[in-house]
Amino acid sequence: MAPKQRRKILLINKKFQLRFSFYVVSWILALSISFPLIIYRLFEFFIGISIKNIDEQTFSAILTARKDLLVFLIIFQLAFMLTIAFISLFVSHRISGPLHKLKVYLDDFAKGIFHKKLKFREGDYFREFEESYNNITSKYSTFLNEAEETSDASIKRLEAIESTVKDSKSKDELAHVIGALKKLKENIQNF
Repeated sequence: MAPKQRRKILLINKKFQLRFSFYVVSWILALSISFPLIIYRLFEFFIGISIKNIDEQTFSAILTARKDLLVFLIIFQLAFMLTIAFISLFVSHRISGPLHKLKVYLDDFAKGIFHKKLKFREGDYFREFEESYNNITSKYSTFLNEAEETSDASIKRLEAIESTVKDSKSKDELAHVIGALKKLKENIQNF
């Protein structure tokens, strides 16, 4: 069993992740702010109805309870928003992490480093990119190996033919073709 890959950096793509978290938190805040407002308005309503029917001490207790509840709701709302912000950063990491890793592997691929297998963490999003990338690099590696073998065999065959040709013009043409194939083989090996 492969060792579990751990998260080392929470903010991989800072701009995306912070924007993602801001959108999530602001939408949830906008939607959840109505709850404390409704409770506050209910207190106002009941105070308005019962103001004539209650004594001073009960009225004072209701106002204190309203104030305490409002403070609690504000603290709860702040804690809730901090929790949502952390969760959205964590979720955005599960999105940003695989995309960042895929970009690194694609940059390596452009440099000719494509023999590493791409592996995402368990629970990351976009796991299908892992298989697609590995299939592409495997096919590309096979193609390059076959192209190198074919060019090598073609060079050997043409060199054998070249040694039997007597006509200097044909020999020059074969030498040119062999040189082009050697250059192609060199390019394949350097990729």
